[in-house]
Amino acid sequence: MRKVYENDGNVFAKYLQHNYPQLYSQGVWIFGKWDKALQAAGFDPDKMRLQGSWDRQKIIKKLQNMRDQNLPLYAHHMLKNHMALFSSSRREFGSWNNALRAAGITKQVPKEAYKSRLGTLRSLRDVVETPTQRL
Repeated sequence: MRKVYENDGNVFAKYLQHNYPQLYSQGVWIFGKWDKALQAAGFDPDKMRLQGSWDRQKIIKKLQNMRDQNLPLYAHHMLKNHMALFSSSRREFGSWNNALRAAGITKQVPKEAYKSRLGTLRSLRDVVETPTQRL
């Protein structure tokens, strides 16, 4: 388990179940619970569960950095690839759009055309409702 932690930096149960199922199964089988297996390997289960917290400033800075790198900031993409940031943003700002606005990021009309009339109308509404920034 220590070798996995050194190489991958992760010994979360879900990660091991997906990437090292034999290691996880043996740990639970031998020690009865995953927490006991972590303790036997010299890890503190409570500290291992602690995840980085996202405050408003950290969220805004991360979103601005992602914008500067021209990374996609669409809700679907963020939910799929940056779930912790997405959920923390919604919790702190009430919605994904509010988080983007707080970071000074305005929505843009996607380059590809929508296949439905409703999608086109929604896109136009978003552009019209978004305040423009003057340089």
